[in-house]
Order: sequence, then C-alpha cells, then structure tokens
Amino acid sequence: MSFPIPSFLLEILAELGLAFTQITPTFWRYVLTMFVRTREEWLEFGLAELKQPYTLKRSSGVTGAILLSPRACRSIIRDIPSKDVNWTDKFFVFKVDPVTVGDFDFSRIPMKWNENVELFGTSKMTPELRGLIAALRRGECNWDSFTPERIRAAYASSPGVHRVVPVPLAEPIRPRRDQKDKVVKNKEPHEEPSDANSDSVQSPVVVATPLSVVHPARGDQLESRVPGEVDVEEIAPKQDPGEGASKPINFPTNCRSGSPPTFSYEIDAPILENPEQLAAIWQKLRSPSCELPSLEQMRGRDAYVRMAVANAKAMEACNEYAALMVERLANFPTQEELDGQHTLIQQLRSKLSASQASEQQRAKQVVDLKALLTAKEAEKVALEGEKVAIVGDLESLKAKFKREADLQEKAARRERRAACRLVAKGYDAALDTARGTIRRRKAESAAEIRLQEIRAKI
Repeated sequence: MSFPIPSFLLEILAELGLAFTQITPTFWRYVLTMFVRTREEWLEFGLAELKQPYTLKRSSGVTGAILLSPRACRSIIRDIPSKDVNWTDKFFVFKVDPVTVGDFDFSRIPMKWNENVELFGTSKMTPELRGLIAALRRGECNWDSFTPERIRAAYASSPGVHRVVPVPLAEPIRPRRDQKDKVVKNKEPHEEPSDANSDSVQSPVVVATPLSVVHPARGDQLESRVPGEVDVEEIAPKQDPGEGASKPINFPTNCRSGSPPTFSYEIDAPILENPEQLAAIWQKLRSPSCELPSLEQMRGRDAYVRMAVANAKAMEACNEYAALMVERLANFPTQEELDGQHTLIQQLRSKLSASQASEQQRAKQVVDLKALLTAKEAEKVALEGEKVAIVGDLESLKAKFKREADLQEKAARRERRAACRLVAKGYDAALDTARGTIRRRKAESAAEIRLQEIRAKI
C-alpha cells in the first residue's frame, strides 16, 4: 500500500529529531489543523510558527511518545480530541518510495525513538503572535469542520508568504480582591481559556489605564472656581463601563460638607501632607464639590506629576509581573509530569552514578596504561641502544668476514694454480708413457710383419 505523506510533517519531524512512530495522534491533529488554517489565511507555516501557540510534552500513557498541547490562552482549534487510547496497537507498515515521501530524504528522520527530545521553551505574547492567533481564529475552527475535502484543498493550494498584522493589546494585571468577582461578571476576556491539555487556569484580568493630566477647557468652570482649584474629573482617569466598581469611598470631612478641601501652601509638596485626600483622588472621586487647586497654580505640581508617572510605571511593572506569572502558570507541569520527571531524574542519577563509577575505572585504567606506556618507552629506548650496538658489531663482523673471505680466495687461487700445474705434469707424464707404448707397439708390429714376410718367403 502506498500513500503520500505530507512533506511539512516530515520536515517538522526532521527538525525535532523525532521518529515517525514517536508522535501521538494528537500531535498530528494539531499540526494538520495548524497547516490547514495557515494555508487558508495565506500565512507562512513551519516549526517556528508551530512553537508559538503550542508546547511539546511527553506522553504519560506511552513512555517516550511526544504530543502537542496548546499554550494557555492560545488555543485555536475547538473540540479537538485530546485522548489517545491504544493508538500504538494500530501501527502498520508502509513502503518508503517516491510515491510515499516524494523527494524527501527519509534518512533524516531517526529510525529509533529519541529519548533526548528538546522540548519547546517559553514563548512571550507579542503583537505578532496576537495577530497570528486572531487570524487563525477567524475561520472555521471546530475539529469536525476539517473534512477530507477541506484538507485536500489546503494541501493543493500554494504556500502562503504573507505576514500577520501585529495586534497591540494592553498588558493585563490582576484586579483587587473587591473587584475580581465584578470584573468576571461584567467583562468578557479577550482571549480564549486553555483547553483540557493546559496545566493551569488563568486568573481574571483587567486593563490598567495610566493616569493622565488634562488641562481644563471649560470657561464657565474656570470662572466659577476659586483660584488654585481644579476638578477631580480632569485629573483622575475615567472608568470604562465594563470595569468593576470600586469600594465605597470614604470622603474627607470637608468634601462631605460641600466645601472644597483646603491645602497649606507653606510647604513645598502639600500633596504629600494630605494622604487621605490623595487616596480619594486615586479612588476616582466624582464629587463636584470636592475640588483641588489647579495643576498650574499648585505648588506641589512637580511632586504630583512625579507621583502620577511613578504610578504609571508601577502599573506597567505590575502588568509585566502578571504576564510573567500567567506564562509561568501556563507552562507549569502537572503532577503526573512532575512524577515522571522525578522518575526520570532518579533514573538519570543512577545512570550518572554508574557512568561516574565506570569513568573512575576508566581513569584508573588510563593511569595504568600510561605507566605501562612509560615502561614500554623506556624499554624502547634501551632496545634502540642495543640495536645501535648490534649494528656496530654487525658492521665490524662484515668487515672481518670480508677480509677473511679475501684471504681465503687468494689461498684458493694459489692452491688451484698449484693443482693445475700438478695435473698438467701428470698429463705430460701419462702422455709420454702413452707415446712410448705406441712406439713400442709400432716397432713390435713392424717386427712381426717382417717375420711373417720372412716366413712367407721361406
């Protein structure tokens, strides 16, 4: 059986170093839906885009398996199945050929499960990420809407090259205890809560509005005011309709009676000497009879402005701290994951102890081998000295043998010449004897011939 495997899945597995059978069906569902939505929105899709709304986790059901889980308040697909039961029993074999994987080098994907998978780190909520999540949430995001026809259409379309538009959003901060319940009822959260795979639940948040100073522009009020007074509404920020109400304000005594609060101008910063009235200002007092001196005419203007700026900075720092806490809560592991990590730590400690013991043994072996190497080197130096002596003796023996060979050769030549002379003398004597014998036989033959001739004549 042959069927095409999406190339984007193979590229993600190769970048993460995961085996093909190591990912759970939930991992594939999130990757597939993310791919379809990015194609439909003509956006780029890759591992970098996948890391922002999702986090990589280890499966608690199957040791070594890897799954994807949405980060807190970044869920995009709704009603997606999050439970994988007995999925390893449905493994089957397919042939790796151009029909299945195309021109992808399948050797880039490990054949064995990778136990040292690097999990995703933290991801901050940036305007670009908010724009990406908002763009992906625009279309059909129910799991049932991802039909085979829709998936084929997305896979057949060309890859997107557009970038998401950053969406600015005020940083959230935690409300006061007296406003928490009312904020939850009156204000809907901008972001979707995390699904079942998230390990934390976010607390309700409100948007902080920094204090701004508005100069008065109403001529009738300016004329009716006492010099050195200003309306509180021009200084305190207005409250949004959906924002939770504050506690009932305990007005100062002079405000309750309808007379404006009095300030002493004998000090440089009078606003710091009247904390009760200052608290009423920060609690967004809306009493027309409680007026303050004009900001231009106030002697404590610089202190008041510094206080407003410091308050804005404090609220900004509180926003950053709340965002950091929310992010940490979103990435906080569950008890099962902690137990698994504890077990893994114990296993790693035991392996570390075993490796340290083996390392010590190897270090001892290295020391012994170094001592043996030193002894062998000393023995080598001695052998080299003996070799030099033996070479010298060999050269002297060669010279001695050469001299003796020359002497023996000379003696052999003399003996050979003497033997040759003796042999020549023997040959000469034998030749003389043979010649005498031949002459004698010739003489006898001649005498016998004459005798026969004489007998014949007779």
